[in-house]
Amino acid sequence: MNLQSILIVCEGKTDKAFLTYLKFLFQPRNNTRITIKQRKIGGGSPQDIVSYAQKYRGAFSCRVALFDTDKTKKEIKKAEDLAQRNEIHILKIDVCLEKFLLQILNYTTRIHPDCKQYKKQLHEHYIPTTKMQQWREYQPILPKSLLIEQRKSIPILDEAIKYIQDGCPKSTTEK
Repeated sequence: MNLQSILIVCEGKTDKAFLTYLKFLFQPRNNTRITIKQRKIGGGSPQDIVSYAQKYRGAFSCRVALFDTDKTKKEIKKAEDLAQRNEIHILKIDVCLEKFLLQILNYTTRIHPDCKQYKKQLHEHYIPTTKMQQWREYQPILPKSLLIEQRKSIPILDEAIKYIQDGCPKSTTEK
């Protein structure tokens, strides 16, 4: 089996911590090298994340950009177009990471127009803000068994785990 090298670029420290936790749980130990990089810009656009993935030096079997969709449709479209032109895979989290994590945890909540309420609920009920950037802090609230079960019904979780577990897909279409 060929060694695969995957670059995953995300926006913030919290995204990086969550991806690092998934890597800890699901990365095969012998055939894949996964590099997770955080685009060091607070509140950057999806296009910035894709651009960073494009320009990051190194030979990778595939490049993946993970970003929230709490931006305008125009901003999302620009990122999608740039990704397609440069064969960069994208993973889009609905609204924000905090909403995504609440979904995994089966926490039911009203739909909110922005991330503030999702962040508040996640931090009050599951994990304090100060611990969100430390990947080991996800272990008590997101055991592997829960992630395996939830990936069946949460496509973006399944896709993220597939990149980590199975490597690059055969084609370079958007994910």
